[in-house]
Amino acid sequence: MPIRPAILCSILLGIGSVATATAPPVVAVPAARQANTVAILPVVGEIDSITLRSLERRFREAARVGASAVVLELDTPGGEMLATLDICHLIRTEAPSNTVAWINPKAFSAGTIIALACRETLVHPDAVFGDAAPIQGIPIVGLRQMPVAERAKIEAPLLSEVVGSARRRGIDEKLVQAFIAVTMELWLIEEIETGDRLYVDAGEYEIAFGEPPPRVRERGAALPAVEAVASPIALEADEEETAPFVLDDPDADDSPRRLLTPGDRGRWRLLGQVIGNEELLVVRSNEAIGHGLATGTAATDADVATFFGATSVIRLDRSWSESMVRFLISWPVRLLLIVVLLVCFFIELAAPGVGIFGITAGLALLLLLGAPAVAGMAQWWEILLVLVGFALVAVELFALPGIGFAGLAGVICLFVGIVGTFIGGGVGGAGGGAWQDQLVTGLATTLAAAFAGGVAIWIIARQFGSVRGFDRLVLGASLSRTGQPPVGRSRDASGRRDTESGAPMPAKGSVGVALSPLRPAGRAEFDGRTFDVRSVGDYVEAGTAVRTLGTEGSSLLVEAAS
Repeated sequence: MPIRPAILCSILLGIGSVATATAPPVVAVPAARQANTVAILPVVGEIDSITLRSLERRFREAARVGASAVVLELDTPGGEMLATLDICHLIRTEAPSNTVAWINPKAFSAGTIIALACRETLVHPDAVFGDAAPIQGIPIVGLRQMPVAERAKIEAPLLSEVVGSARRRGIDEKLVQAFIAVTMELWLIEEIETGDRLYVDAGEYEIAFGEPPPRVRERGAALPAVEAVASPIALEADEEETAPFVLDDPDADDSPRRLLTPGDRGRWRLLGQVIGNEELLVVRSNEAIGHGLATGTAATDADVATFFGATSVIRLDRSWSESMVRFLISWPVRLLLIVVLLVCFFIELAAPGVGIFGITAGLALLLLLGAPAVAGMAQWWEILLVLVGFALVAVELFALPGIGFAGLAGVICLFVGIVGTFIGGGVGGAGGGAWQDQLVTGLATTLAAAFAGGVAIWIIARQFGSVRGFDRLVLGASLSRTGQPPVGRSRDASGRRDTESGAPMPAKGSVGVALSPLRPAGRAEFDGRTFDVRSVGDYVEAGTAVRTLGTEGSSLLVEAAS
C-alpha cells in the first residue's frame, strides 16, 4: 500500500524533531577564549622556586605540543612571595595570552595572586580562595608578628601586583586589595539609575551618602548576595570580533575607578558590607562568580574543554626530578644534611683512613649545594664560599695546625655560603622584604643544625671507645696493640706525666709507631701505650716509625722517624 505524501511528511518531521531533541546544545565560545587543544598544568602544594622552574618548562612543552590555551589548575595553601611574583611576571610575559586559572579546589595566599594574574578564572563548584596577606614564619619557632612598617613594606609589591591584575581584568581594584590588606573595610553600593556597582571604603561611603557607613558584618559571614557581575572578558557570542584580551596593556596603570563627589549623594543604594576591619577576603565559588572574580565553574577536564570549545585536553604534570629537588630544598631536609655533613666530617678526622664517613660527608655537601643550584637559589659565589671554607679548614687541620686564623675564616665562609643558598634572587632583590624571610629561615636552619651537630659530635666523642663495634669500624685505631685504652690525653702541670695512669709521657726524641694515618691527627704507640699525636710534617702512613718533638695541648707532636 503506497504511503501518502502527508503521512510521509509527518514521519520525516517526526524524525527531524527527535533528532533536534537529542542533539547536544551548541555552546558559543568567544573568539578570545576559543582553543582546539588545551594544556592543563597542575600546580599542587606550596608555591616556591621549583614551581617557577617547573612552569617555565611546562609552558615551553605546551607550546611544543601545539596547545592554544593553558590552564593553571591550582590546589595550593600559598607559598613564597618572590616565587609568586616571578610566576605572575612569567604569566604576563611568556605564557600564552589565553592562560586561565582553574581553582580546584583551593588557592589561598600565593594561589589567589597567581589566579588573578591569569586572563580568566574558573572555579570548582566547591572552590574557595583568598586570604593572601603576607606572613613571616621561622623554622621550628613558628609565625612571627611583623611590625606595622615591615608589614607595609612587604605588602606593597603584592598590592601593586593584584591592583595591576584587577585593572587588566576589569575587576574593582578595591575588592582585590581586601585579599591582602587586613585593614581594608569595604561596602558594595549600586547606582540606582544605571545599576553600576562600586566597592567603596569608609571614606568613599561618606562622600556618597553623607554619613558614616554601617558596620554590621559579622566575622566569617557570607558576602552580600548579588547577581553575577558582567565580566569584560566573558564576551557574548555576537562580540566575537572584539579584540582579544591583552595582558600587557600599556594603559593598565591608569585606574578606571569612578571618583565619587558630594554631588553623587542620593544616586546610590547600599547592597551590603563586603569585608570588615581586621578581616581578609575569602570567597567561595558562587561568591567569586557573583562579584566578578571568576567567569564560570568547572568540575572536570570535560567541563574545561567545553569552556574553551576544545576538542582535546592534555595534562602536563610536574616531573619526578622537580619533586625530588623540592624535597631536598625543604628546610628540615637541609637541616639534616648539615648535621650529617658535620658529624661525618668529625668522625673522618677522628678515625682517619676509614673513608666511608668522608664519602658520606661529600654526598651530603653535594646534595646541600646541588639541589639549591638546580632550583636557581644557590648562586656561584655561595658555592665558591663553601668550597673555600672547606679548603681553609683543611689548611688549618693539615698544613698550619694551631694558627687558628685559617680555621676561623673557613668556618665563617662555610656559614655565610650555606645561609646564602636559602636566599633566592639575592639579597635586596625584587619582592620587598621577602628575602629577609629567607635569610631568617637560613640562619635559623643553619644554627639549629650546627647545634644539633655539635651535640651529636660531643656524644660520639664521649662514647668513642665504648660503642660496641665502633672500634672495628675505625679499623682498631683507637686501641693499642696490647688492647689497652689510649693514655696521654691529659698531663700534669709539667706535661711529663699522664694524670690518669701516672705513667711518664714519652721523652722528646722517643720513637714509636703510627697506629693510624696521621693527617695530621691520629694515634701512635710508644712503649706499648697509645697516645693522641699530631704530625708536624707531611702525611704519615699507618705503621710508619715516628719520633716525638714535644707536646701541644693534649697531643704529642711527632714526625716521621726517617
